[in-house]
Amino acid sequence: MKKSFILKLIAIILLITLVISIILFNSDEHVDEVKKALDNTKIVKIYNYQTKELLDTYDVKESKDIIKELKYDKWEKSDKLNGDEKVYLLKLYSDEDSEDIAEVTLFESHEYVSVLVYDKIDNEIYKVNHDLKDFLKRINANK
Repeated sequence: MKKSFILKLIAIILLITLVISIILFNSDEHVDEVKKALDNTKIVKIYNYQTKELLDTYDVKESKDIIKELKYDKWEKSDKLNGDEKVYLLKLYSDEDSEDIAEVTLFESHEYVSVLVYDKIDNEIYKVNHDLKDFLKRINANK
């Protein structure tokens, strides 16, 4: 009886460990795909999300500054949005002749972003955990 209980307990612990490992592996995989897409970005085009109007285009040097300002290393995966409206859409390109490789949507509270990496991540929500006001001032200054 006691031996059976111990075996069941060990099986449950192993199962929990396996599930946690799978969750952590998939979470890291998403972060790696976002990091890879952002690191490979050479051109950023910023659109008004509602009107789809192109607000600005940033070349290789400027796009690196834009990506740095997003500080994606501080993002945390999230399940909620606080009912925010989508404000800006950033389309990321690996070079001038390519199709966009990813999209980052900024929300009006400046607390969340949605990320789409084609064939990898389908609109995952992240809490940014830092202030995007300077980044948004830059966008608004160029409107």
